[in-house]
Amino acid sequence: MTPDALSAALEAALLRELRTQIAWQNHVRFARKLKPPVLVLSDSTRRLGQWSRNTRRLELSRALVLARPWAEVISVLEHELAHQFVDEVLKIHDEASHGPTFQKVCAERGIDARAAGMPEPSSAPAPAAERVL
Repeated sequence: MTPDALSAALEAALLRELRTQIAWQNHVRFARKLKPPVLVLSDSTRRLGQWSRNTRRLELSRALVLARPWAEVISVLEHELAHQFVDEVLKIHDEASHGPTFQKVCAERGIDARAAGMPEPSSAPAPAAERVL
């Protein structure tokens, strides 16, 4: 297998696991009210994740999912799913994205509602045991 083929295979496996996590979070935190979003790994260096209403895309930063501990990835995933819930289930479109409804949804479900950029770089990469790949 070539390095490119291996990289593509690993990314496909990662996307499958993220879809499994979305289904689990939907069941546990959102009472199965979310429709599966279009899941995309982005090359963004400015955002950890983003929910896009018009395209129904939930984007996660490739740098996040490849280099950070899995618990951080899940935290960002939960945050973006909360945006999807406010948008598609509650149909709240007249508040700031991190407004009162979003804050309430997160508080009720134990989700980190903070809007934050990329995590501060650490002096060492996350231990392999804490990463997916």
